[in-house]
Amino acid sequence: MALHRVLAEHADQETDRLDRAVRQLLAHTTPAYLLSAVGHALTRLPESPTL
Repeated sequence: MALHRVLAEHADQETDRLDRAVRQLLAHTTPAYLLSAVGHALTRLPESPTL
């Protein structure tokens, strides 16, 4: 139960962190450009194990 709670808290914190980062990026560009950049970056990531 405790492990489940810790993992859920971590997921919430990571979601909040990413939300803040995206909002910061959107302050300087448009959603379309940001989405394009994310797609571009994701297609160039090296193969890595799935978490």
